[in-house]
Amino acid sequence: IGLEWILPNGEILELGSSVYPNGWQTGCVGHGPGPDLLGLFLEAGGGLGICTKAKVKLYPKPDVRKSYIVMYNERGQLMEAMNRVQKSGIASHGYVHLPSTYAAHFFTLTNEAAENVMNLLPPYSLLAFIEGTQRQVEYEEKVFNEIIEETQGALLDLSEIATIFGGADIGLDPKPPETGIVHQADYMTITVRIMRPKGAFGITVFIHNIEDSFNLYDKFVEICESNGYEDLTTYYIQPIDDYHYAFIEMDIVYDHGQANDRELAEKIFREVNSALTNEGEGLNYYEPVSGSTSKLIGPKLGKYYELLNKFKETLDPNKVMNPGVYLPK
Repeated sequence: IGLEWILPNGEILELGSSVYPNGWQTGCVGHGPGPDLLGLFLEAGGGLGICTKAKVKLYPKPDVRKSYIVMYNERGQLMEAMNRVQKSGIASHGYVHLPSTYAAHFFTLTNEAAENVMNLLPPYSLLAFIEGTQRQVEYEEKVFNEIIEETQGALLDLSEIATIFGGADIGLDPKPPETGIVHQADYMTITVRIMRPKGAFGITVFIHNIEDSFNLYDKFVEICESNGYEDLTTYYIQPIDDYHYAFIEMDIVYDHGQANDRELAEKIFREVNSALTNEGEGLNYYEPVSGSTSKLIGPKLGKYYELLNKFKETLDPNKVMNPGVYLPK
């Protein structure tokens, strides 16, 4: 909610609540008076100077955190469940996996075990988090279970699967990750297991509404198939702002040490970014102002792109900060 910023000419600029008298010790809002300049410096990619100090607002850790994995055979059922979760105001966070590749890799120790679990799971999975006070969690859990039952979802019990299909021999992780909005350290480290098959995975990310997210998935798969890509296709939808819209990540695994594999991954993501941007399906999120993606997307932003360029030129007329990275020509 506050930054100390060294501009390219060496001047010190304070942003957000830090601009107020004694703002580093008081004030809990992230806004200064007038237009919010703080946002202009975010996602700058080192192109507008250097951040030397930051003020961060912390929130209390919730009393109770619970996570649920719900499986669905039909998209319509999953979509109805997500809409009802959004309207009811429960489940503060979650992920939708298409297909269930991530869910299988999260909770298994080997590629073989992940493949076995993928064959057992329905195609769609919703990983939802509920947290808060004990009373709040009990209420939200009750509503969530009603939604799951009425939309014909099935709660995934990994211990039950392990028992039915050979206990520890199936390769399930005996220590499930701790999950929740505030503390996801174990969960996030386990997600890199998707890199096991080939050692790396490529990412492209869009922001969009949840309902159309499924259409974007179909386009992503179509582009992969048209390029002869036959390995793991992974895709997840991360609801944001109480399920009102979504952060959408499209991933493919590849061998970074093999030129053919690497070039294929790059080709697929160039086509994905081009197709989804040209058809008005939102904008790539990870590289809004830098890299090859920006060269494709930037000029489509019109006056916004022009204004960003002028802002860069005003603060860094000598182009000493990350030349060519902030906004490639």
